Amino acid sequence: MTLPVLTSSVSLGITKTDQKLLEMAHAYGLSPVKIISNIYFPSIIPSFTSGSLAAFGLSWKVVVAAEVISLPRYASGSALQTAKVHLETADVFSISICVIIFSFICETLFSLLIAKLLKRGKLDV
Repeated sequence: MTLPVLTSSVSLGITKTDQKLLEMAHAYGLSPVKIISNIYFPSIIPSFTSGSLAAFGLSWKVVVAAEVISLPRYASGSALQTAKVHLETADVFSISICVIIFSFICETLFSLLIAKLLKRGKLDV
């Protein structure tokens, strides 16, 4: 489910690569490995980070939907499905709110991790 999101964000980063930098690299005779590592990779990173955040948020929805379908013994999706079948509206809302809060916390921690890596220079932009 998240592969199309990441693929489209990476392809967007590739297409937004500065053409003048590519012309300069070809004029100076840089090898394809150097062009990829020094021009394409830095232009892909911003698109990849935004795409990975979107994919991370989407993955929570996919996991809960899969749990609703497969009904494992101890899972929030199966508890949500059971509450829905038994018409326990308060339980449906409380489970949904818990999943949303947990997803928000994990997504915030993931974005802080990416911001920290970008700030430290592990991922150059």
